[in-house]
Amino acid sequence: ADAAMRAKDIVQQAGGAVDAVTVKGSVLDRLAAWPNDPSMPMPKMILRALRQLRPRPMSPAVLDGLSTTPALRAFEGRLLPSLLSVQEDFDQTALDLEVLIRDRLLVASNLEAQNDCQPVFLLKPDPTCRPLPSNMGGGLDPQGLDPDCVAELPKLQVRIATVREGDATRFKVLLGPDRLELSAIVVGPALLAWDVDLAKAKKAADFADQALLKPGEPPSPPFPKLSGTLRVAIKKLGPKKASLEASVLAPIEVEASDSPFGFRTGRADPLISITGDGVARQASMKLALGPTDVRAPWDPRDEGAKNLDLHVSLGGLTGEVLVAEGTKELGLRGLGVGASFVDVRGQHIFELNFNPANGRKADATVKIVGKNIPRVEISPKLDLSLLVRFAPVVKEFSMPPEQFLLDETYSVQFAPAAAPPAVCEMVAPNQQLRFDGGMKIVAGSLKLAARGAPNETVIVPAGKCVATRAGTPPGAHPLLGQFVVTDCPPVAQ
Repeated sequence: ADAAMRAKDIVQQAGGAVDAVTVKGSVLDRLAAWPNDPSMPMPKMILRALRQLRPRPMSPAVLDGLSTTPALRAFEGRLLPSLLSVQEDFDQTALDLEVLIRDRLLVASNLEAQNDCQPVFLLKPDPTCRPLPSNMGGGLDPQGLDPDCVAELPKLQVRIATVREGDATRFKVLLGPDRLELSAIVVGPALLAWDVDLAKAKKAADFADQALLKPGEPPSPPFPKLSGTLRVAIKKLGPKKASLEASVLAPIEVEASDSPFGFRTGRADPLISITGDGVARQASMKLALGPTDVRAPWDPRDEGAKNLDLHVSLGGLTGEVLVAEGTKELGLRGLGVGASFVDVRGQHIFELNFNPANGRKADATVKIVGKNIPRVEISPKLDLSLLVRFAPVVKEFSMPPEQFLLDETYSVQFAPAAAPPAVCEMVAPNQQLRFDGGMKIVAGSLKLAARGAPNETVIVPAGKCVATRAGTPPGAHPLLGQFVVTDCPPVAQ
């Protein structure tokens, strides 16, 4: 009962935070929606590996009642009409969760053993498979049992073992006679978390697949290497203040056997954190991805090659975004990219370096000035270099890359004058002056350069604008030749 009440309270406070700061179409709303946005896909191979593993907190049929619980609609962009506010959605979900824990799972009729005040529950169809409060409308019998859940539970032998951890309780979800750990739910005074040890979860998932395998259905492919620990958590930080976090508690390593693929990422606690403060009416998002490596087939001709010749190494991503209600300002702090590269059989074909002399980080502020003019301030500076070198593998393409991509280093430097920040503004098109739009350097200077074309360096001093040409002049560099430095048109009053 204590765990159920704690879980309910944490979800309710999360609802207060989300309801107060998440507005449809806001910056935070768009940030929160990015994992499902088809315009910003994650690498297909990583998604495929996660789908094959199918990490889950419990037997799917047991959680079917929560899969349609109202709060999930708050994270789906409010696509369906609803008379409820986000807070009410979360309140309903909090009630569902409380009933699930108190009246469906941790009940006397499910109790199997009691050892040192750490009971073990063996889930039985009744009451485990009864509907939750949000699913009891429309004439549904409150005592009715979900037939899929009833058929599944005896085959899986789902147990919940409770373990005290200080002032929190860990609920281990175990499957089968060998009690294989699928995952664990942690409930504390201000914490509701789902932990999954990937190596353990794979063994439990394999057992579940075999137990529920339908005739003619192929089993999941094996993973030669699968390790690491993930956590997804909601933390109560105060009245109407909460954070949603995803963490890598132990480095993740994945290798697939049915297709060449390898993935590794370092510990990151948290990897991503979204915090909402309903009282202060503000929200923030932090990202701290550790060093990450992906190995995949190098197949420039799209012939279905099966190798691990392509290696993508990302030195990490960091940053924090702060959004406050009623302000026309977006603060981005500690934006950073670690030294990163792409190689083919040990030959680097791409390298990225960001602010190497400033800890590989920068701060930026985006403001709206004048008549909806975006202004960007950067401190201490922007110093970005990109090496592109396809020459070692050029013969492996059916259509070779352009000459300017064979062996070149490009750089972008946006530096302040006497002191930070460096400042630029977007400039709207002016048809009368035949200006198609561009960027004005308000403070500092912008430099665009290529190592192999020093005479075509583009330098934009303060007070000038940089724009793109309608066409590149004959003999000009294919990239640098597209930019032109010009006087800025007067700002419309």
